[in-house]
Amino acid sequence: MATFGDIGVAAAINIISALIFLIAFAILRLQPLNDRVYFPKWYIKGLRTSPTASGAFVRKFVNLDYRSYIKFLNWVPDALTMPESELIDHAGLDSAVYLRIYLLGFWAHVAMSYVVMIWTCFMLKKEYETIANMRFYFLQTEKPRPDQFTVVCNANKLAKLVKKKQKKQNWLDYYQIKYSKNPLKRPTMKTGFHGLWGAKVDAIEHHEAEIEKLSNEIAEERKNVVNDPKAIMPAAFVSFKTRWGAAVCAQTQQARNPTLWLTECVSVSHIGATRF
Repeated sequence: MATFGDIGVAAAINIISALIFLIAFAILRLQPLNDRVYFPKWYIKGLRTSPTASGAFVRKFVNLDYRSYIKFLNWVPDALTMPESELIDHAGLDSAVYLRIYLLGFWAHVAMSYVVMIWTCFMLKKEYETIANMRFYFLQTEKPRPDQFTVVCNANKLAKLVKKKQKKQNWLDYYQIKYSKNPLKRPTMKTGFHGLWGAKVDAIEHHEAEIEKLSNEIAEERKNVVNDPKAIMPAAFVSFKTRWGAAVCAQTQQARNPTLWLTECVSVSHIGATRF
């Protein structure tokens, strides 16, 4: 299964390669040595002479006019807007045919992109409807728990550590499942931003170490909350009659200042941390 990092790297390679080839084409087109290659029809008609026939020795091979490099891509919009008859007369039939095929491929790509996007959105909508129904059925058949009807307000640092540990545990579960499907290859990841760069490490060992570190921090923070009165922040557990009420309260802003009154769903870890 490809990660976001793999997709990002592949997209970056394709985009950078395309830009490099386009810039190389445009720069080589300006060099006197390649003049006959890029303008053969003008030479056949006698409308252009070779720039290597005269001038300084270096100028016969390299274009030293910096102004031509500033607008070296100006030919692209001109070629796209030029009438076809004029384009044939200017660059030849092959160029006109190539441009028609290129534009056809471009618009076909755009059209198919929209088709794929619409189909993907439709399938995601149907899939999420199915998942939502599965979740409703699961909640109806499950024995109610206090944390399903409770919201914590203005949680302290302990809650943030618990939430961070839960995220790390989800990633650990993902990589363990991935490894169980292919035991011959240990999953790896990069420790940098979103896994795009940084040192390459064993993903399972890395998340196990992170979870152990967070567990120690949670235990230390729990001691601080119990023993140090200054470490305790104003917090409260609010219970609702329905799961819907608790979910709405946890996911909506409660005050004009978004940092004044914070709410989030209660987890079993919250309840354990506060010794309920």
